[in-house]
Amino acid sequence: MLETAYAVERFGAWAVYGRQLTADEMRLMALAADLAAAYKSRAASESYAAWAQKNPGPARLLGEAEALTNDG
Repeated sequence: MLETAYAVERFGAWAVYGRQLTADEMRLMALAADLAAAYKSRAASESYAAWAQKNPGPARLLGEAEALTNDG
């Protein structure tokens, strides 16, 4: 999904899919890109607590994603 999101961002939906994207597809691609950016930002930080304090939105997003992956 992330590679596709980058391709759509770079070349456009018509070039990648041959059609316009649905709202759900756009939301999922944006979420994938946001998660990747948050993960990279967090990985570059020495302190999770300091990073989370400076980046509450991305920290919440990573926390929710982690909780979903640990559920089952």
